[in-house]
Amino acid sequence: MFQLAIELAEKIKNNSKHLIASDEEELLYKGAMLFFFSKAYKSYQAIKTLWENGFAEDAFVLARTIFEIALQARYMTKEPRTRARLFFEHDPVERYRYYEGLKKLGDTELIQTIESRTEELSELKQQHDILKDKYPKGKGWWGKTIRQLAEQSGREMERRYIAIYWMQSNFVHSGVSSAKVYIVEKDKNMLVNLYPSGAGDPMIPEEASLYFLDVIRLTAEALDIDIHEDFHSACSEITELIRTSHDSQT
Repeated sequence: MFQLAIELAEKIKNNSKHLIASDEEELLYKGAMLFFFSKAYKSYQAIKTLWENGFAEDAFVLARTIFEIALQARYMTKEPRTRARLFFEHDPVERYRYYEGLKKLGDTELIQTIESRTEELSELKQQHDILKDKYPKGKGWWGKTIRQLAEQSGREMERRYIAIYWMQSNFVHSGVSSAKVYIVEKDKNMLVNLYPSGAGDPMIPEEASLYFLDVIRLTAEALDIDIHEDFHSACSEITELIRTSHDSQT
């Protein structure tokens, strides 16, 4: 499953060395999608390494990252030009809010470093003041939460958010449910999960692969890369692998 997705990703990599765009908006869109792909691909390789070496819980956490990237990519492709600009213009707003937070905290060392770059800070403030009303505090660049983004991405993404994302978040935030994976009582003995274990739950590469494939598909469409046949072939093989895995478990 990992190999199938990686071979497909390499086709995207080999065909995206130059971004060709008719205007700035299109270039921003293609650049954003290439970023989503790059981030997802690197995380996917990390998941493979972690999962194969017995760190299934940490691989599961990174699978959540790819799900979030897939949600953002789906959202952007609905209105590519407008939303790509929203994505990039969010950066100066967030960076200036970061500065304001540091100043409120009174972290003098960092504040002094930032304020020593007077021209850069002045320009950042100007951008922030122009753009800030577009971006509610505490929300993503799309103006809502991850949950809201999942809900407006269709029933399947909402279902995955409720059913799978919750479990992944429990590992991220070290909730009690995740504690049961690390501390287990067996035959009146306390077993503590401290070291790499055997093969992890197949759900982890399944989840990661499904949403990495989603990012691959959307990136190929955005960059006008024709991988139609290879993509559908890989999807069919991965779907069959998932079905076989589920059959063997039951």
